[in-house]
This record gives sequence, structure tokens and C-alpha cells, in this order.
Amino acid sequence: VVANGTIMLVAASIMVHKDAKLFLSIFWLGPVLYMLTRVYHRKSSNLYQIAREGFTRVSANLAENITGMRVVTAFNRQDPNLDVFNGLQEINTVNNMAVARVNGIYQPLLEVVRFCGRVTILLYGGYMVATGNKEVGSVVAFYQYWDWFMGPVITLGAFYNQMMMAMAGAERVFGLLELKPEVQDLPEARPLPRVRGEVRFEDVEFGYNP
Repeated sequence: VVANGTIMLVAASIMVHKDAKLFLSIFWLGPVLYMLTRVYHRKSSNLYQIAREGFTRVSANLAENITGMRVVTAFNRQDPNLDVFNGLQEINTVNNMAVARVNGIYQPLLEVVRFCGRVTILLYGGYMVATGNKEVGSVVAFYQYWDWFMGPVITLGAFYNQMMMAMAGAERVFGLLELKPEVQDLPEARPLPRVRGEVRFEDVEFGYNP
């Protein structure tokens, strides 16, 4: 993340320093990238949580059926339990398809932003070259700087996807750790000191009467 962020800052600084006009021509894509990331974060965070909960239900149901296989067989619960498992699995499939759909839209949109930047640079840069205000080499160099800037953005987009998945799992773990135990000491309970003792058998007889 630090390396990609550094590359983005360096590339943006070079573009501003080399040609401020060309930079301003693609500056409008910055708010577009920001809005895309904000919308993706809002939608994907909820979808990942739902998908993680659905996967947890499927895993718990499968574990219960495997460990209680003898009980399931004894009560002839194979078909009802299979129907329940299939229903949970269908819900899990729908949840994961929703997550995949959002990711399938976000990543191509980043490529569209990069393409729009390329087109803008070529059109405006070509106009400046045609009017004699810019050399071809400068436009080509600016084109490369734009690719240097967008490369880490697309990489971070893929990393952001994995981070959202990890955060959804971490939230469930933290929620479990924050649960308060049901059995608690009374308010007037005193702390128990260190207990030290022993067990003795005194006047104990063992025998067997046939």
C-alpha cells in the first residue's frame, strides 16, 4: 500500500510539474475515482458482512450434521436436514453472487477511468501538438505518467477487495470477543485468594466380601 501510494504521489507530482494544462484536463477524473471508491465501499461492506454470515450458517449446519450423523440417522432426519442445508447454500450462493457483481462492476470502471484519461491526453495533447504549443515527446511522456498513476490505483482496487473481505471476517471475530459471559460474579463477591491444600484418607479400609 505504501509503495503504491508513493508511486501515485510521484506520478501526480511529475504530471503537475511537467504540464499543468494537461494535468488540469484530466483532473476531473479525480473526483470520479473518489466517488467510485465511496460507493463501492458503502455497498461492498454490507454485502461482505451478509455473505460472511451466510457462509458461517452453512459451515455450522454442515458441522452439526457431520458430528451428529448417528443422531440424524437414528431419527431419520436425512432428507429434512438436507433440505435445510440446500436452502442455506442457495442463500449463500445469492449473497456471494451479489458481492461478485459489485466487484465485477468496480474493477472495470477503474479501467474505464484510465481509458478516459488516455483519450483526454491524446485528444488535448494532439491539439496542442497540432497548434505548435507542445512537442510529441512531451505528450507521450505525460501519457506514460498517467499510466504510472493509474497502475497503483487499479492494484489498490484489487487489494481493497481483499481488505473488505478480511474486515468482514474480523468484525465477526471482534463481535464474538466482545460478548459478555452469562455467568458473572455477584457484586458483593470477594476475590478468592490462592488456594492451597491437600487430600488425606484417614481410617479408610478397603476390603472385599465374597
